[in-house]
Amino acid sequence: MIFLPVDQPVYQDPIPVPLPLAFRFTTDVGQSGETKETHSFQNMPSLKEFLGHLSTIFHCKNVAILPLHGSEQYTLDSLKESFEICGVTQLVMTTYYGNKNHVINILKTFLPVRILSLDNNPFECNWQFRKSVLKYKLDALQLWAKTLDAYEILFDMDIKQIDILAVQQFSPKLNFFIRKWIEGETNVNLESLVMQFQERELSANYQETILSGIEHQVVSEKEEFEPICKSIPWELFDSVVAMYDIRRKTDGRRATIKFDRFSRAIRFKLIVWK
Repeated sequence: MIFLPVDQPVYQDPIPVPLPLAFRFTTDVGQSGETKETHSFQNMPSLKEFLGHLSTIFHCKNVAILPLHGSEQYTLDSLKESFEICGVTQLVMTTYYGNKNHVINILKTFLPVRILSLDNNPFECNWQFRKSVLKYKLDALQLWAKTLDAYEILFDMDIKQIDILAVQQFSPKLNFFIRKWIEGETNVNLESLVMQFQERELSANYQETILSGIEHQVVSEKEEFEPICKSIPWELFDSVVAMYDIRRKTDGRRATIKFDRFSRAIRFKLIVWK
């Protein structure tokens, strides 16, 4: 949605979100895509009614919100009220706003959602992240976690899909996490986990370190897995390095540990089969 001309001054204080001047949409069919821009919608009495009209036309019951630069000009309560009619299920925070408070306020306003993509992580430590995000029930979390201890915070994530997007320092703590999962002591609802490491920083026996003391079986047959939320780690890879099956002791649930290579990274994936 397009609200203001680029040369219009920014408001000193946030205002309720107005009707958009125009609506830009993209159709994506196969390899081709087309972007169009509509006329003004000023005949609509409110943005809420405008969005309700769109959701009816396109039979849309779920909406992903991606706040961009300029969103700080409008009150977040008015934005939330306008979008509630569509059913907000995904919040995508991929823009660097230069204002951590604005990011935190967006999270406070729109959480909980089913899917949270947090590339622009405003939290400096794990306890802030726990208090502000993990208190909510999420189905999928895509996290750029450079400022967080990903190994520690994994145990606090009762989330089905966990994508740790930032490259991590390799640690035997991953072995400890797998052991706890096998014992049924953590992340019982987990369906998938992905982490990635710089290949040049890994030792030749990194797989043995991760699997040390864990009963496993080498597998070669590939199975199709569909994550809750599609992302680059699940859609793009150069080659599969190795795959191993493990089982959870409490219920016999099978999971596959998969190592694959993409560019200069080695990715660790844990897929829990239903």
